[in-house]
Amino acid sequence: MTPEARLIKMSDNRDDTIILDHLATINEKVDRLIEQHKETRTILEDHMKGEEHLLKSFADAFPNADLAGHRNYHDAVIQKERARKEFFQKLTFELAKWGLIGFVGWVVANLWMDFLKGPK
Repeated sequence: MTPEARLIKMSDNRDDTIILDHLATINEKVDRLIEQHKETRTILEDHMKGEEHLLKSFADAFPNADLAGHRNYHDAVIQKERARKEFFQKLTFELAKWGLIGFVGWVVANLWMDFLKGPK
């Protein structure tokens, strides 16, 4: 074998070794990635079980586990309280208005009576 052929054969062996080393490194990284994926999947599955348990206990906190109905109930109570507040505000205003009108009428009537009596 000529020295040039030997050099080419040697470089081929070195390239093969480098390629095999790179493939082995890549294979190790893929194996670690697969293992990490399995661990992450297990962690996520456990987390989801915990979340499902929390959601169930949250839903069980409401009557008949009816979150929408419970919300509607509270909206109705809030609306009722707003209407009640508005009613009492109007009532207070009307009482004050008519009380003031009555007082002014009484003052005018008394002043008129005093005027009709003439000077003292």
